[in-house]
Amino acid sequence: MDQVKKSRKRRKSFRKWLEDMPLRRALVVLMLLFIVAAVLCLLLSYAIISEGLSRIYREVAVRMEANGVSFEIMYGDPYVMYTPREQVMQNIYQWASVLCPLLFSFLAAFATAAVFYRVKLKKPMAVLRDGAEKIARNDLDFTLEAPNPDELGALCDSFEAMRGALEENNRKMWRLMEEHKRLNAAFAHDLRTPLTVLRGYSDFLTTYVPQGKVSGEKLLATLSTMERHVERLERYVSDMNRVQSLEELEARREPVEGAAFAQKLLEGLKLLIEGKGLEAGVQCDVGEGSLSLD
Repeated sequence: MDQVKKSRKRRKSFRKWLEDMPLRRALVVLMLLFIVAAVLCLLLSYAIISEGLSRIYREVAVRMEANGVSFEIMYGDPYVMYTPREQVMQNIYQWASVLCPLLFSFLAAFATAAVFYRVKLKKPMAVLRDGAEKIARNDLDFTLEAPNPDELGALCDSFEAMRGALEENNRKMWRLMEEHKRLNAAFAHDLRTPLTVLRGYSDFLTTYVPQGKVSGEKLLATLSTMERHVERLERYVSDMNRVQSLEELEARREPVEGAAFAQKLLEGLKLLIEGKGLEAGVQCDVGEGSLSLD
């Protein structure tokens, strides 16, 4: 059991050593290892082939001497008579001596590629593929960890940095969209009042001016009020094009007489509740004092 544990530990340490190695160096190391292994296998196979041919030659020599024929056995001697089995075995050994270098070269290349892919490429490619699929689904709530400290590990780190940047940009975009929703809601609420006032005065003028029931003074006052609300709308539009959040809006305070402000507020309220069976009133305790209002 101790030997098995030590063997497993050595394999793990060797694998970890390869995983921590740069890609080019790991590929060279694996190529050298499998080339050495291929050469050793080739030498072993040549030794087996040589031993097999020698055994065939010895059997032929013994048989020939038993028949009273003495000669020096040479490879490929046309005068040596082989049995069918010996001829087949000799052909097999000869073909094996030609094919073994090709076979072991192919096996060495295949083993190098397979081990290199399994140790150096499989995990990083799986991590990058899973990360790309999650990003494609707009799922950025994950962390992409580099499995190896090599070039692909650096690529995984860059991919993680890109994911983090995308996540931060999405958060900023989400906050910006939420802020725009708040801003649009606020502006929509503020625009409703001047639009209602303008419509009310427009209906008033359309109804009563043709009948001659509006005095010149009342007409000028109404037009002045409508002009003031138009300016208010223009200011809203300008603010909407300028600001990105409610916090950017600054109060532009001006001195306003309390009584005049109460009267304007009352006029606006009457227009807002017109036709709804309600009554409006404004109580202003400032009297003749002034207010600082936007």
